[in-house]
Amino acid sequence: MKHSLVVTGLLTLVLLGGCPDNVRPDPAVKAVITVSPDPSSIKPGDTLVFDASQSTSKNGGALTYAWNFAGKGTATTATATHIFDRPGLYTVTLTVADETGATGASTLDICVNGAAPTAVIAADVTSGPAALVVQFDGSGSSAPDDEIRDYIWSFGDGGSATVAKPLHVFTDPGTYTVRLTVRTFGCVEGEATATITVEASLTHSLQFGGSEVALLSLGSSQTLTDFTFEAWVKPADAGGTVVNTLDNRLVLEMLPNANKLRYTVGEASFEATAVGLANSWYHVALGRQASGRTVLYLDGKQISSTPSAGQLVAEQLTLGGLGAFSGKIAEVRLWTELRSQLQITLNM
Repeated sequence: MKHSLVVTGLLTLVLLGGCPDNVRPDPAVKAVITVSPDPSSIKPGDTLVFDASQSTSKNGGALTYAWNFAGKGTATTATATHIFDRPGLYTVTLTVADETGATGASTLDICVNGAAPTAVIAADVTSGPAALVVQFDGSGSSAPDDEIRDYIWSFGDGGSATVAKPLHVFTDPGTYTVRLTVRTFGCVEGEATATITVEASLTHSLQFGGSEVALLSLGSSQTLTDFTFEAWVKPADAGGTVVNTLDNRLVLEMLPNANKLRYTVGEASFEATAVGLANSWYHVALGRQASGRTVLYLDGKQISSTPSAGQLVAEQLTLGGLGAFSGKIAEVRLWTELRSQLQITLNM
């Protein structure tokens, strides 16, 4: 509507009637769908009762109804029944018309539940130093009578994804539980988990292939009373001798195939059990106190404490065990004291 107000000799004001752009009038016809039983937990073969009787028209008069059951059937009554015989997600559409020809429409999704799906997580790597890049793959997930619609990933570090094959970067050291939830078109879920281990970033390391050694000179002949030897070690399957003195009165071996660490300090040798050593970085610390106590730590946890006797004198330490170690060694330290567990952990 257009209104004019004229003020002689001054100006003309034009007022435009109507609604603001952000205000929408209510539709003349409202299509309302109700259904029983609960549309989120339907099984194949269940009879669904659809009801449009709560639909209304501002114009009054009789209403007509047109149902479309996701292309699987139609109906033209206010109340209709339908059966979906296969699992899946079905969108039901209701169109309502009044005597003036005005129409309104509404849709409702129906989940027809099938069997539970099986979620499967594949990863190209499951451990390594930070920042660890992992290519995940959930496409091996399946449902016996339906298809996978959604992939919902939680990486355990606050990250998430909703694609079948996400790429994720773990920036901090730690152990992460990765969770994949898959959802079928019939709205049934399955879940799987995987563990990713991220070690501290080691940008420089020595590579040993069973024939190489590295010599660490102590400057002159040293009597090792209180000491702690520390290193980051990533043994291959065979592993071998990480460090030793020339007289072999100090020896440390990591033996993944035997699931053990073996060490000699002075005149005695001992073993400690440890599984999963191959091809992963571990922090190992071997120390002795003048009182004769020897302690072995793996990733900051004490795994052995034994007595030892005899004097240790050395001019150098040999990394790689005279050619008997396969793997990587990094960040080697030798302390002239027996370090505490807390000191070792804080220095890892």
